[in-house]
Amino acid sequence: MSFLSSLFGSSNKIFTPFESEYFTSRAAHAQALQEKVSRGSAVGREIVEEFEGGMAKVVIGRNEDGLAAIKSLKTGNFDIADADRLADEAAKLIGLDLLIHLVPDDISREPGKDRCVIVLPYCAGGSLEDRAAAGRLEFDEVVYYGFVLAAELARLHEVGILHLDLKPANVLLHKATKENNFYRWRPVISDYGLSLYRRPGKPVPSAGGTPFFMSPEQCLGMPVEAPTDVWGYAATLYYLATKRSPLASVWPLSTAGSEKRVKPLIEFRSDCPPWFSNLVAHCLELNPKRRPGSFRKLLTEYLRQV
Repeated sequence: MSFLSSLFGSSNKIFTPFESEYFTSRAAHAQALQEKVSRGSAVGREIVEEFEGGMAKVVIGRNEDGLAAIKSLKTGNFDIADADRLADEAAKLIGLDLLIHLVPDDISREPGKDRCVIVLPYCAGGSLEDRAAAGRLEFDEVVYYGFVLAAELARLHEVGILHLDLKPANVLLHKATKENNFYRWRPVISDYGLSLYRRPGKPVPSAGGTPFFMSPEQCLGMPVEAPTDVWGYAATLYYLATKRSPLASVWPLSTAGSEKRVKPLIEFRSDCPPWFSNLVAHCLELNPKRRPGSFRKLLTEYLRQV
């Protein structure tokens, strides 16, 4: 039984705390891609859509099995180091005990293109960044994302992986292919390009991240640990509720400025449940030692409140 299955229990009711025009339109878009004229081909699939990221290019491919996301690094020629990076990213996703995650379908050198690609399941709901851009989120939806992401991150940390680049653009929304006991649309953490293995209690040397979502210790070039992901997780929820970075209210940072406090959610949104505002504020302490030490502790609070 998966970790999330044990949390949700054996209920036969599909867990759907929200429905909106956004998800209806995303489902329609996925259906349209099944009929769209292709722009070429990649690893045996017709290309029907393309995206450019900071370090990678992603195309949506179609074959008789459906849609898939094909990710390649932005390099002109095949490079064994790039292949190793993609293989390492793929390896971190295999064998995790989660309800649904992006297990790679394939990793290979693309014939005739001199590049290495990783093939991943297609997430029809886009990203949480897309969802935030589409309009205001009510707190039942934000709390749902917070609960499920905390469960996934708890498991990720238990197998020794720090993500280190949590942000709305790196959380995708997966649509169930058939009815099941747990979800129709579910947040899935993606893009493990900056992720690292770590041993409990052993800080990892400074790691990069994404401006506006990286933790204070990442900004200051300090070692990272589990609380670094706690910050990125909470920064993602903060953005969904406010469209702001939590760093905006505490910038500029300094090693002597840990007494500063991020402006709480409830000061932006009076409809924010006080317990949730407090939980997010605890996760956004500037001093990492003051944040929750694990996502299991956050799950305990979710299960107590919801």
